[in-house]
Amino acid sequence: QLAARLEERLAGVFTNQARDIDLSFFDRDDKSLYRHDRYTVNAGQASFTLYVEPRAYEHAALANTADMGSLQYAAADRFATLRVQQAEADTVDSQTTGIFSATAEMEVSAGQSQQFSLSLGMQNSAAILVLQPTAGAQPAALAAYVRDMATGYTPSDSTFTGYDRSPVVRTLRTDEAGLIAFHAVCFPSADGPETRGNGDVSTSGEGLWRMEVYATLADGSTTRSTLHVKTPLPAGRLKVIKARLNDNGQVVTSDQSVGVSVELDWKPGGNHEVEI
Repeated sequence: QLAARLEERLAGVFTNQARDIDLSFFDRDDKSLYRHDRYTVNAGQASFTLYVEPRAYEHAALANTADMGSLQYAAADRFATLRVQQAEADTVDSQTTGIFSATAEMEVSAGQSQQFSLSLGMQNSAAILVLQPTAGAQPAALAAYVRDMATGYTPSDSTFTGYDRSPVVRTLRTDEAGLIAFHAVCFPSADGPETRGNGDVSTSGEGLWRMEVYATLADGSTTRSTLHVKTPLPAGRLKVIKARLNDNGQVVTSDQSVGVSVELDWKPGGNHEVEI
């Protein structure tokens, strides 16, 4: 039952249907934007007839960009700098749609009808944490977050960037059949330590990316469990972590690719007035 609920909630992300398509044509010599078109398609395949000047183009196609939520276009006037990036903030919402893209070189000749075909690939991913509470686990509040994911994607060279300034990603909660699931849609994790701009794997050095669970107990104390995931989360993939939620708010998992560190009676950082 929980799997069915999660499939419903992620249906707009993991899909082969594009709501809209964004086509950008750049002059291959100076890389500047020559033409930009946007179409509503609501299909898995679409054809367009375009009339363009004969020249060499660098072409970028992106799907589902009309309503990207916390994502936004940046530097779209140049092929090399065009990117989709996460809004700058300490904490951001889970992404709301699957982002797909492809690029191609196009040589358009004078007086000819030519056909070009592109297959778009998914550029974001998702993480799901499924918790099975023990009989005595009744936290007053429960929240989970994802850390260490990329913040931007550049179609020209198919790279993900911004690991060194990655915000915290909020998750969405789903309860079903006695289980609790938290999921977040985000850009992928790093492939390995060398991929990250700051040279670190994570602040703990124990994983490529993290999920944090905060369980507030009836006595007002908070237990923070940090799950250090040692395997990368690539674009277009879904990672499901199954774990147990104990009476004291601690999260425990038998997944060998996930390490867990726990801080009992965790205290959030405070605000201080500094006298100048």
